[in-house]
Amino acid sequence: MCNAGRTACKDEELWCATTSEDYNPRMESTLSFLTLLTSGLFAGAALYVTAVEHPARMSQGASFALQEFRPSYKRAAPLQAALALICFLCSLAVWRLTGQWAWLAGGVSVGAVVPFTFAFIMKTNRLLLDAALPPKDEEAQILFTKWARLHAVRTYLGLLGFVILLVQSIQQARSH
Repeated sequence: MCNAGRTACKDEELWCATTSEDYNPRMESTLSFLTLLTSGLFAGAALYVTAVEHPARMSQGASFALQEFRPSYKRAAPLQAALALICFLCSLAVWRLTGQWAWLAGGVSVGAVVPFTFAFIMKTNRLLLDAALPPKDEEAQILFTKWARLHAVRTYLGLLGFVILLVQSIQQARSH
């Protein structure tokens, strides 16, 4: 394992982006902070949607939930996607700077929600968002139940990534 130019290691050029001459601790600190911040914001937003917003909208019935879901989704989706992608990219950079796999693992966990959404949730989203051909109450209830289970996976991935990154940040702070 290399430590961002602080110690030499075999195959350092394959894993670390810096050498001791160009290592910038401020860059590492900034990217580490952004990684932890965006993972925490993503995990918090996903947890809020899973534990609070979605159950509240469903408590009013499928018809109401459908009306609330559309504008909520259109606002939340770009924000959550941006947070997940920024987290992933920053974690990749920190991993390249430090060689510490936990940065990569946490960022991949959070970043994985983007392809997961495209592969498993997007079809359900499209059906729920189709104002021209809205689902009937029974179908909407089934779609929302499926959506909630799938969104819970996103929440778990986000929380897992945040915990990994938080533990890594604490360990790294103790070692400096």
